[in-house]
Amino acid sequence: MESWVIVLLGLFAYILVAVYIGFRGYKTTKHTLEDYFLAGRGVGVVLLFFTMYATYQSAYMYIGVTGFTYTHGIGIWYSNVANLMWGFLFLLIAIPLWKLGKNFGYVTQADFFADRFGSEILRLIIALWMILGLTPYIGSQVLATGRTLNTISGGALTLGLAAALYILTVIIYTSLGGLKGVVWTDLVQGLLMLVFIWIGVFVLVGEVGGFGALFEKVQAIKPELLTIPGPNGLLTPRAWLGFLLVDALGGIMWIQNWMRYYVGKTWRTMAMMSFLVPIGTTLTFLPAMLIGLSGVILEPGLASGDAIFPTLMVNYLPVWVVMGLIVGLFAASMSTVDSLSLALSASISKDIYGLIKPGTDEAKLVKMGRFLIIAVLVAGGLVGYAAAGTYIVVLLTLLSLGLSAVLFPVAVAGIYWKGANRYGAIAGILVGAAVGVKTLLIGPEFWLGVYGGLWAVVACAIALIVVSLITPHSEKERKAERRISEALASPVITMMDVSKDYSAK
Repeated sequence: MESWVIVLLGLFAYILVAVYIGFRGYKTTKHTLEDYFLAGRGVGVVLLFFTMYATYQSAYMYIGVTGFTYTHGIGIWYSNVANLMWGFLFLLIAIPLWKLGKNFGYVTQADFFADRFGSEILRLIIALWMILGLTPYIGSQVLATGRTLNTISGGALTLGLAAALYILTVIIYTSLGGLKGVVWTDLVQGLLMLVFIWIGVFVLVGEVGGFGALFEKVQAIKPELLTIPGPNGLLTPRAWLGFLLVDALGGIMWIQNWMRYYVGKTWRTMAMMSFLVPIGTTLTFLPAMLIGLSGVILEPGLASGDAIFPTLMVNYLPVWVVMGLIVGLFAASMSTVDSLSLALSASISKDIYGLIKPGTDEAKLVKMGRFLIIAVLVAGGLVGYAAAGTYIVVLLTLLSLGLSAVLFPVAVAGIYWKGANRYGAIAGILVGAAVGVKTLLIGPEFWLGVYGGLWAVVACAIALIVVSLITPHSEKERKAERRISEALASPVITMMDVSKDYSAK
């Protein structure tokens, strides 16, 4: 039996486990928005850690970080510094949102912004912006996983067939089980990717001669990889700082992460994530970098850095390790895409359809959400398949982070600044979006040596502050701001108690 057949048999066994978990989630999930999309807001420490950790990982770690290190060197460490910075930002943003979600029943990301600024137009803008910015990111995950399976099978499994298998698996267990199915599959997926990426590192570094020999040989062959700006001059200090800040701010704003801010069982559960998740991401990021550096020694001269991970697997690893790493890659990618598709389907059904058809009952919105998961995944898969000839993993990850980071100033202002109003929030997002589209999609991507995504965040903040200072606040906004401020300053109360005293007409 050929080795790739053994690998695929292991992958199919894992797929059956994921589908079973999804079915178990379906049996215990109620037909309410809170239960289907937020697992009843009762997720404990272990499950919340693994679902946040696994969601934060993706094919970006296996394909993007290894390939970027292979091509540009250790400057990619900016992304893990951003993961460490994420812990502070989590305390700044996620803990207040957990409390507000408990108080006011928030389900989607746009729920907070619409409530705080009293604007359904703002709800629609945010929902559309996230769909536009993150659907292509799904495509990058589908593409990266499909490419790897195609390489491992020696072309026997075509890119299209591999992508279809991937999409079908995520559709089944995510649409069936909702977040309850997702968090349990994330537990399995998080353990698999963490264990097997370290096994792969020890085998590959052993081929090089050990950890000390690895750095000595890289220093001798291509020393620029161990410095910034790297061999291609990409990661200058200003570019490095821009990438770092966009990565951190965008990561805390990503819609799939945001919805997890509502699901923790207690505030202590949430607070523990501020240090557990950065530790988990570091334990995955470090081996991914070491794999990329090992590739410089073992497989020099590849045309595309994205190819180094599958190439090393085929040429240097025993079949059982390859099987574990392929399952780990599949798991890493799926753990991001399942959460992303669930979050986007919640936003489309509640923020867009619910706005068009107000009063739609929750059971119908949940049913619609299940079908929208299929639509989002298919759309993302088609984007990825269409972009099969491009260097896409790191590029689209940075793009999605940059577009998501635009929301950061508005989120901070909504929680901490009484002077922010709906006109400032809308102006900030529109101006930030315009700058983001100009720099990240049209170009040039850098201005004064700084990554365009950071300029988009700065533009949003300036517009938000200026417009809020020169435009009036409605009474509805004042009531909403007072209601949110008092909720943050008091113990967790119920939405019914709040609405009695501070209902905004």
